[in-house]
Amino acid sequence: MDILRRQYEPSSDTSFSSGNYQISHINTTPEYVYNLDVSRRLVSLLKVQVGALSKVLHSSQSSKFALLRHSVDKLIRIVAGLDENIEQPIDKMETAFAEVVSAYEKLSSLIDYRTSECQDSGTMTEMSEIPGTSTEDLLREIQDLENELEDVQVNHSEEIEAQRLEYERQLRALKERVEHEENGRKKLQEELHTIHTSSEQRISALKESYDETIEELRMQFDSDLKKLQDEHYDELEDEKNATRLALDAVRRAHEEELQAAIEKLRREHTNELTNSTADNATRDRQAKVIEQITSELSNLSAMYSAKCLENSQMDEKMQTLLADKENQAERDEIELQNRRLQRELRQKETTIDELKARISALERRLEIDSSLLNSADLVPIDQEVVQHIPITQQLQQQQQQREATMSKPVMTSPPTTTTPTTTIGSQYLRSDVRFRPQVGSGLSRLPASRRHDQRYHSNPIIPIMTPEPLTMDEMRKTLAIPVSERRKFFEHFM
Repeated sequence: MDILRRQYEPSSDTSFSSGNYQISHINTTPEYVYNLDVSRRLVSLLKVQVGALSKVLHSSQSSKFALLRHSVDKLIRIVAGLDENIEQPIDKMETAFAEVVSAYEKLSSLIDYRTSECQDSGTMTEMSEIPGTSTEDLLREIQDLENELEDVQVNHSEEIEAQRLEYERQLRALKERVEHEENGRKKLQEELHTIHTSSEQRISALKESYDETIEELRMQFDSDLKKLQDEHYDELEDEKNATRLALDAVRRAHEEELQAAIEKLRREHTNELTNSTADNATRDRQAKVIEQITSELSNLSAMYSAKCLENSQMDEKMQTLLADKENQAERDEIELQNRRLQRELRQKETTIDELKARISALERRLEIDSSLLNSADLVPIDQEVVQHIPITQQLQQQQQQREATMSKPVMTSPPTTTTPTTTIGSQYLRSDVRFRPQVGSGLSRLPASRRHDQRYHSNPIIPIMTPEPLTMDEMRKTLAIPVSERRKFFEHFM
């Protein structure tokens, strides 16, 4: 029994050490519970040991084994209550093994299997009284039990050694797997960092290029606008000078005509006075006609000057409206391009957010894989099917697809230019007002000079004022002169 106890104690220590090894390498299992495999082996070992002890005690009917037999029966009931298919607590298993060891110690103190005699005479008397029993039978039975126990111990030692080798092999495999996963995680982190850095560089380069493009467009627009304004001011000055010269020429011609008419009338008047004094009434009538014609000519000259001035003002307004229209079209085009650039920037920011989300998801996935690796059951690697997803290749393909999508031209609708509407007073507009069609468009178009423009020698389309009922004399004063006559008139006096 001492040999059995010495052989049993290291085996139980080995079992506990293997259990502790299993517990220390599995984080999800509590420290006070063996895993399922170890629990199954320990319960099987307990049942074998208790069965052998019960067989030894029940083979003899001696009364000195009654108390030990009673305690062994109780231990058998405890061991029978242990389930092999669930994890067993450490303290419960230690208590059961301690009771088994104590029972073997009590049995060894009651029986000495090295001699053929019992320890006291009372035992010999009791043994002699049992019919059909003898010392040789007991020794033979004890020897059989020892052989059986030795076989059990050998099997147990072989199982423990095989289990130890298996655990060592699993430990090496797990270490290699952990190293492989750690290397893969580091590689993925480096690739993610590289992708993040390249994305930031691309985004910064795009922002700089967009800013430069917008700045160039703004500078070009300002320069074109300034150029147009300068040209407009120069042409306006030219038109003012031309109008002033034309008005001076008309005034001088009109004054010369008046002087000539006055001289002619004066000569006629003097001739008539010398010829006859009977024509006083006729001379008075002619003088009145001359005065009326003179006043009409002065009124026509003043109205023509006012009409020319208003014509120049309306031309200036038309030029201003056309320039505003062109500027509005340019502004709309620049705003459209700005919105397109902002939309591309938002798409790039969305891509950055997606990459950041994928980075965080991959980091969480790595953490989950590491935790699952630590909490998974110990299964040989050759029995597992590990599927490694080529995350790097997927990320590269998705990045290439995004770049191809961003490199495609954005289909935008043609810019719709809104014609600027300028509110003019009711005294300058009518419902039948018609504008001449605009020839050409764009910043490169320059307004034609009024000297060579037909509108300068024609009546303005926009009326000066709202028409009112006119008298006959006023109607005669406002009669329009044909274009050809006015052109001849200016060519004669210029």
